[in-house]
Amino acid sequence: MKQFLSVLLLMMMIAGAAFASQDQQEPVWEDMINEEEVIAIARAEVAKGFKIEESVLDDYGCTITLKPHHDHPYWEVCFEEPEDIAQSDRIFNCAMDRITTFKTYLYPNGKIILPVREAIAAWMGLVAPAYNALDEEITAFAQKATGGFVNWPLEVRAEYSKTIRPKVQAILESGDLTDLMAAGHPNIQWLAQSTFIYGVPDEKSISQENALALAKAAITASYGVSPDFVQQYKTIYVYYDITDASVPRWKFLFNCMSLPPDVPQEDQLYYKVELSAYDGSITFINAFPFMFNGLNNDLEYHISHY
Repeated sequence: MKQFLSVLLLMMMIAGAAFASQDQQEPVWEDMINEEEVIAIARAEVAKGFKIEESVLDDYGCTITLKPHHDHPYWEVCFEEPEDIAQSDRIFNCAMDRITTFKTYLYPNGKIILPVREAIAAWMGLVAPAYNALDEEITAFAQKATGGFVNWPLEVRAEYSKTIRPKVQAILESGDLTDLMAAGHPNIQWLAQSTFIYGVPDEKSISQENALALAKAAITASYGVSPDFVQQYKTIYVYYDITDASVPRWKFLFNCMSLPPDVPQEDQLYYKVELSAYDGSITFINAFPFMFNGLNNDLEYHISHY
């Protein structure tokens, strides 16, 4: 059930990305193409993403819908497996067996909102297929732990900072971003997770448990929310930041996506708390809302999660 909800949430987020006004940079009604052209683009993208011949989709059902969300419309193209398909020929069940359809989304002008191979990777809780040698190295790190960078143990992030971060920084300094490109754009996730230097606590550091307690108290004091409300955050990302080695910091991100569904929308905020690892003093605290597709399009927003 949890995996099914994750798949559903991913599809909702991909669709939401199309009409998020703060992220929308694409033409709206201008240059709108027709349904036949949209289907052709979607077929080619799905075939490439699933690494199949496009002709395989000839037997699949295909439904196209223009979703007119205020001034931010988008195309939704849904492919459905034929009922008599052999188990060995199924392609949409990469995340779980009961999935028989796959939807892809396009802007009115036919540009893909999210590349299919990236959607598949997120669907499966993995990183996208390798684009180059650097991607292969980062993928190897992802295989050492479960989930994305935010879920990695402190030790794995520390190793990443020693081996991968210098390579990312060197590419940035060179001005040639070729090795940082993914789907035609600089990979925001790589940039964000290579912004700070991560390590592990030393003997002078307060414990993670004590640091978290101080972070929760800071949220209560700064924003007037109750301790019971803070306890409802079931996912809290933890970082040990040694970018300034003389003043290492514990950093906690309280993930609003882990709140119960009945929490009012206006109360669904991320809380970010940073504190001195040596004396526990609060050095930074912030609250900010979830932003559709912000992690894909907005580097500053993405960095705020680290």
